[in-house]
Amino acid sequence: MNVIISKPENYTSSKPHEKYPIITINGNNPEWGFIMLRSNVMSITPNGFRNEEKRVGRYIARVEDLVKDIETFKLKEGDDFGKKVFPVKLVIKEQVEPFYDGQEPKINPSSGEVITHNGQEIYRNTFVQPLDSAEPDTILAIDREPVEAQKQTQPQTEFAQQ
Repeated sequence: MNVIISKPENYTSSKPHEKYPIITINGNNPEWGFIMLRSNVMSITPNGFRNEEKRVGRYIARVEDLVKDIETFKLKEGDDFGKKVFPVKLVIKEQVEPFYDGQEPKINPSSGEVITHNGQEIYRNTFVQPLDSAEPDTILAIDREPVEAQKQTQPQTEFAQQ
């Protein structure tokens, strides 16, 4: 299920389309825009625990094409994009370099601390893909303690001393 939602608050340089507010116009290039999609993905962790994750991604196109989609499929906020237009999934990609200029690293919402992988900040983006795409999620393992502390707690064996 990919439900259409309105513009999230963190897209400050963008603005809603005057006639179709579910379209967000790119603040840097007004010929382009996007429609936000949200889905809930259920999975099982490697340890066997149930996991449910909310994902948000952008369906990106030229504004004129987004307007055609809205008019053709009579799209509005709350609609199931996958049933009305075509089936899609939201794929998460994480990496240690920003996906775009000015991107903020991933933050732990409980502590406010930046999340790292091998001591490097993690950047996350979500992409809209066709449902039958073989594109997998790429999720980086997070550091559970500072990397410097991990190095100090490693056992001192003859191999570690060499």
